[in-house]
Parts: sequence; structure tokens; C-alpha cells
Amino acid sequence: MERKAIRGEQPLIPDLCSVRILFFLVLATELVVLAMGLVADAGSGDFWLRLGLRSLYAQWLALGAAAVLCATRPWLVGRFGPQGQSFATLVAVAMVSLALSDISHRLMMPSEDYLRFLGRNLAVAMIFTGLLLRYLYVQFLHGRQAAAEARARFQALQSRIRPHFLFNSMNTIATLTRIDPQLAESLVEDLADLFRASLSEADRLSTLGEELSLARRYLGIEGLRLGGRLGVEWSLEGLPEEAALPRLTLQPLLENAVYHGIEKLPQGGKISVAGERQGDRIFIRLSNPIPSSDAGQDRRGQGMALENVRQRLRGVFGERARLTVTKDVDRYQTQLEFPLIADEDTDRGR
Repeated sequence: MERKAIRGEQPLIPDLCSVRILFFLVLATELVVLAMGLVADAGSGDFWLRLGLRSLYAQWLALGAAAVLCATRPWLVGRFGPQGQSFATLVAVAMVSLALSDISHRLMMPSEDYLRFLGRNLAVAMIFTGLLLRYLYVQFLHGRQAAAEARARFQALQSRIRPHFLFNSMNTIATLTRIDPQLAESLVEDLADLFRASLSEADRLSTLGEELSLARRYLGIEGLRLGGRLGVEWSLEGLPEEAALPRLTLQPLLENAVYHGIEKLPQGGKISVAGERQGDRIFIRLSNPIPSSDAGQDRRGQGMALENVRQRLRGVFGERARLTVTKDVDRYQTQLEFPLIADEDTDRGR
């Protein structure tokens, strides 16, 4: 099951159904009207009356166009690119401007030339709408570039499987081809699945079930290499396997547990993988033994892997996901906490 991990290209037209967007639209409209009033009527005795009438007209124009675009935005975004959306915005503003100008002329200024009145109001509306669209287009280009950079960074982070894991796995496969060819074939398939996940599209999410399957395959490969030195205890009852996760979230954490813990112990040890769901949040804890002498050593490789996972979690869940580490004298525990989300909630950087 594939889910979008990183928000793609954003539409040019903002969500004008949003209260926050409408508030800023009303505020910006009023500031424009005030600036025009200060330039045209600063010394006039009826400054406030003129300002009030202009504000009433401008706010009705802005809110009317916003209502039209709010209703048509899903249709426009689904069918047109930025140029089509810009044209639709201009048409919506022009229609609302002409309608309001017609009403205003009939009610308040019947003596003024009708076509001149409509033309002047339409020209002002088009000028300011054009400036707004230019600003939105610059934001659109910036967002598209940021999304492309995020996808590239996400792909680079996702693709980092340690080279020595590949070398060790190939040595294990070479040994098994003489002893147990069928097991060697199964090992090749597991290794291929791991690297397929590593090289998959960066803007696709995996699921918890798929990540656990890859984790078991990885530990199976390491188990063949380490023999009886590696034990694994699973306690994952009741976890929703459809929960979204970045690809290869668990595998680097387990790789740390093997290379910085189990492999350094002559007698080996047991990795514990436990998980639970609390409301709309999921907790997964990985625990492994470490040598007592390892407490003061540089663990830069492990820190890089942890930061890799943190960045990819942040890229999908924002601040709603956490990766914490607890280290005792002879035990190392990593806790992964993330929200249980639906497909449409997996937007980047929220």
C-alpha cells in the first residue's frame, strides 16, 4: 500500500475557504483601500465617508471573488495548471467587479457615465489582482523548488544502507550456496527486497506492516551470519499494520542494535522489539545489550543513523513524531513515537 510521503506541487490558488486566509484577505484589502484613500482624499472633508464607501465596495469585491474561487477551487486545481488558475481568478474578479459596479452605479451614482464607472472599477480590480497573482506565482515557484529539494534530500536519506551490510550478506550467500542453495536463494530474495525499499520513490510512504516485514527479513539475514549469537523477541500485538511510516524506518535502528550491540558481544544477545498503541499514537521500543566498555566511546555511526531517521520522520509528520534514546550501562533503548494518520494527513512539513 503506497501513500504520499511528501506534499507535491501546490496549487496556485490558496484555500479561500479557510478562515485564516480570509482574514488576511480582508486585512490586505483594507490596507490597500486605506493607502488609496490617503493618496486621493487626505485633505478632503469627507475623507471618512469616502473611505467607508471604498472599503464597502472593496470588501464585497474581495469576498465575492473569494466565494467564487472557494466553490470552484477543487475543480480548477484538478484540471488546470498555474496559468489556467490565474486566468480563472481574473475572470472571477472581473465578473464580481462588474456586478458590484453595476449595483453601485444604480444605487449611488446614477448621474456618472455608466461605462466609464464600470471600466475604472474593473481596471483597478484587474491591476491589484494581477499584482496578487504575481506574488502567488512567485510563492508557487518557491514551493515547487522546495518540494523538489525535499524529495531529493528524502531520497538520499532513505537510500543509506551501510555498504558493509551488503558485503557481509554477499559473503553469507556465497557460503550458503555450497551448503544450502535453497536457503541462499531465499536470502538473495530478502536482500533484494531490502534494497528495493531503499531505492524506491522518495515521495511514497510505507506502512507499519511492511516495515515490520522488512525488519524481520533484515534480522533473518543477520541471524544467518551471526548464528546463535542473535536472538529476537517480538511483542507487537494490536498494532495497526496500516499505519503510515517512511520507508526503512525500523531497519536502520535494528542495524544499529546489531552492529553496535550484538556483534560486539562475544556471547551475543537478544534484541527486544515491543510496540503499543495509545489512542491515535503508536510507540515502538527497540532494546539491545551493549558492552559495558562502550559507554564512553564515539558512536558517530549510530548517531548518523538516528539523525537520518529523525529527519525523515520530521519530513512526514513534522513535530508529531519523536525518536528518543535511553542508554544504561549495558542496555541501549530506542523509542519511536508517531501518529496514526490517514493518507491525506501525510503532508510534508505540517
